[in-house]
Amino acid sequence: MTTLQKTWFLLTDKYKNYAIVLLFLMLIGGVLEMIGIGIIIPILGLIINSNFVDRYPIFIPLLKMLGNPNSQVLIIISMLFFVVMYIIKV
Repeated sequence: MTTLQKTWFLLTDKYKNYAIVLLFLMLIGGVLEMIGIGIIIPILGLIINSNFVDRYPIFIPLLKMLGNPNSQVLIIISMLFFVVMYIIKV
């Protein structure tokens, strides 16, 4: 028997449920952390280079969905998304 199995065996049903919920919340936190770190580079690219979207055509359907905003509006939208993402993580 491994240490994890021994520990799991010692837990009551209540604490097993807590452990499952905690594991699930840690997984969600890890995914949000990856998204938060991964969005930094595109936001910086958008701020530094105004034709950033022209270089990456994968964003064109998203821009059409947003109503083809100009670069300033796009920066504001992305920064709001960035702030909301970090508020959710807290």
